[in-house]
Amino acid sequence: MILTRLLTSARSIAFRWLSMACLALVIFGCASSVKPPLLDSASVFNDRSSRDKLMLDEILERNRHRDLRNTPKIVLMALTAAVKEQRWDIADNLLELIDPQQYRSDDLASYTLAVTQLLLHHKDYQTASAWLNSEQLTTAIPLMKADDQIGLSIARADVLHGLGYYPASAQERIFIESLLTTNKNQSANAKAIWQTLLKMPVEQLQAERSQSVDDAYTAWLELAVIHYTNQIDIAQQVEQVQDWLQRWPMHSAANHLPKSIKVLKKSAATRPEKIVALLPLSGPLSEAGKAVQEGLATAYFTALNEGWELPTITSYDTHQYSIEQLYAQATRDGADLIIGPLEKDKVSVLLTMPTDIPILALNYISDTPKLDDTAHVDTVSQDTNNAIANDTIRIMPAPLNIIQFGLAAEDEALQLANIARETNYRNAIIIQSSADWSKRASHVFSQQWTASGGTI
Repeated sequence: MILTRLLTSARSIAFRWLSMACLALVIFGCASSVKPPLLDSASVFNDRSSRDKLMLDEILERNRHRDLRNTPKIVLMALTAAVKEQRWDIADNLLELIDPQQYRSDDLASYTLAVTQLLLHHKDYQTASAWLNSEQLTTAIPLMKADDQIGLSIARADVLHGLGYYPASAQERIFIESLLTTNKNQSANAKAIWQTLLKMPVEQLQAERSQSVDDAYTAWLELAVIHYTNQIDIAQQVEQVQDWLQRWPMHSAANHLPKSIKVLKKSAATRPEKIVALLPLSGPLSEAGKAVQEGLATAYFTALNEGWELPTITSYDTHQYSIEQLYAQATRDGADLIIGPLEKDKVSVLLTMPTDIPILALNYISDTPKLDDTAHVDTVSQDTNNAIANDTIRIMPAPLNIIQFGLAAEDEALQLANIARETNYRNAIIIQSSADWSKRASHVFSQQWTASGGTI
């Protein structure tokens, strides 16, 4: 953990925790539910390509004596199969054999969906966008089947999302809402619209809303703004949602409300009244613990001055007592939610204990080999380095009432790399200090950045 960063950013971090605390009981209750699928170009492609039962190896074996360059339909079948089976190197080679000018209508739609998936895999959004907007394709689209036109619109929305053009991506999906005929596809498309809108900061959402001339888009933007505002005062959010539903009763989002909006009523009824924070307030990690405590207190009193209804927060010192003693005390005191502990070894013990109070742990346990088993906050950093070397961080499974929340610099570096690549940045310059935490964060960022195709 970066102690100086905690001290300077404690207020903003604590506001996030208070918001999470207000929703925590509902989050825990929904933790085991299955996420509904998104309606994206991958699902459209897989559904379309499932009509052809031949596997790639079978197609290639049947045509091993043919010159595939002279058999455009067969090479298209092979390309489709290679993409479906995620055999990307073969798909790249097959693509070199194809001249898209040979294809018309149905074949052109199949080619476009397959190529879009291949380019999305490579994060080559610019090339995908150029083809989707090419004269050949745009001229052919009116002659295609309705399902193919919808599939290409979804592919275009995915590419726009990859380019970071979130307003255009959302509007592309809103445009096809009325064309989707099944409740499953309508629900999946609504979820994709919502996830796209939440990529935008609230300031951008508000700016888009002020400029929007399309009612369907305006309503979506208003709902997203409600999601971002008054996140601690859930009762006020519930009132805003009810007002939105009265103004937009026939809107698609009213029939397919986002999950985070649906749970607000339940959250308002079950929000915690007493929170216990388990923090190291003495000992070697006291500076970190007090920084978190100060941030929580600052956020709490700021919210109190706004007139929000808040739970009580009590802090217990994890340096002086065992985690078993502190959990028992929290239970006796009637805690509805526990925030902490911060120390990695205490989180590890907590995961093995029988607990039923919702817990937001401020560290996590990974199942990668440990280089250091001491009770230090930065132990997570060593685990993270090992995990990055294997291209993944695997958080150990926890009971459904416990959420593990990472605060280490490496966690932020990993998230930064992922977000920057999703936004289509390719080249990065790293400026680091000689401090140990800075070197570790830089290493994690570099590993993740290069693994996802970026250059440093």
